[in-house]
Amino acid sequence: RPIGLYHAYGITPVISVHYLSLFLSAMQQCCGGQFPNVEQPKKIGCCGGPGTSGQRTLESDDAVRDAVRDFYGKRAAGSESCATVQCQCPATDKSWPKHIREAAAQCHDDVVSKYFGCGLAIPGFLDGMHVLDLGSGSGRDCFVISKLVGDNGYVVGIDMTDEQLSLANKYIDYHTKKFGLSKPNVEFRKGYIEKLGEAGLKDNSFDVIVSNCVVNLSPDKKTVLQEAFRVLKPGGELYFADIYTDRPLSEAARKSDLMWGECISGALVWKDLVMYAEEVGFETPRLVTSYIYDVPFDCVKQLLEGARFSSATYRLVKKKADIKPVPVKAIYKGSLTECGHTFELDASHTFEAGIPLEVAGDVAAVLKSTRFAVHFDFEELPVADVDTDKEYEKSVEQADPFAYAVRTGATKNIFTDEQKKAVEALAEK
Repeated sequence: RPIGLYHAYGITPVISVHYLSLFLSAMQQCCGGQFPNVEQPKKIGCCGGPGTSGQRTLESDDAVRDAVRDFYGKRAAGSESCATVQCQCPATDKSWPKHIREAAAQCHDDVVSKYFGCGLAIPGFLDGMHVLDLGSGSGRDCFVISKLVGDNGYVVGIDMTDEQLSLANKYIDYHTKKFGLSKPNVEFRKGYIEKLGEAGLKDNSFDVIVSNCVVNLSPDKKTVLQEAFRVLKPGGELYFADIYTDRPLSEAARKSDLMWGECISGALVWKDLVMYAEEVGFETPRLVTSYIYDVPFDCVKQLLEGARFSSATYRLVKKKADIKPVPVKAIYKGSLTECGHTFELDASHTFEAGIPLEVAGDVAAVLKSTRFAVHFDFEELPVADVDTDKEYEKSVEQADPFAYAVRTGATKNIFTDEQKKAVEALAEK
């Protein structure tokens, strides 16, 4: 299978010669009909660079949306596939939690084959929740979540692509029966993730919002976060996987329609995520996991000018108004059935049942506001000596997906040496 969720977990994928040949064919189109490892005439450009044929230069937000809609519409219809591997998902993966793995394995093949994403964007403990999926595509995550929320929960997927919506709607009854639900508990609506009100989504109406490699496709990411904050209930969370970069991209890269669709041009600088999230009202983003990946083709790298990319999963919490951010000793009760003795809030906070763990005020506010609160006991700590500025700086540092990936060793290239040799051999042939 093409790579997708492997990014976050450091799993080495197996890529068949058949897939490599398809990949090379796509790269030929990307690079003006030439391969990136063969010396080319200088007039040949790539991915929006000088001399590229068949690409548009995107000059407005509407042009970006049109290009993305066209890009994924063609892929949903089966007429094209992705040229790079950032936004493609496996059908299932052994590293996923068992209950998610089992649900994903029951999804219809058509839904799975037309689904794109870059991480595991399904949090735990969703029974009875009302969940919104931003950019639901073919509906795979929505269908998985529909099983997890059960008959007492409900799932809404929103997407702007007619082909994807048609595919998702086609299989609602199939998954209702497959999961043993008493009635359909999922629906798909057409709309823009920057304009949820136009799709009829009201204030404070969802417990959880998910999104899988879609926010980067929006030309107005702050508005996406504003809308997510608006429709979330107090104590709700936005749990999403997406692509981030460590620096602003060049103007040429930002205006390439191909690189927008491939989840490169729209990658948000991770520090901007922190800034936007806080400006609209969320707590400081909590990094769940991340993986740095390398784009191994000079064709694309020319426009990226040294920028690094990470596939990262974050949770953004809408704190309840009456919760004060004071430091506490948090004691996990061990009562969350999906994780048992150990509960991982994020990459920096793992709780063992019965063992007190001192956490900063902002982390305490997240725990007390969310659905996890009833599974914890809290003992407030003295606040007189708390340096709030230092606490905030630490929280921002913990949100850095690149620092986390370097610390954990999740910095492998997308392709192994053997796979690169296969690419070279096919290119030479």
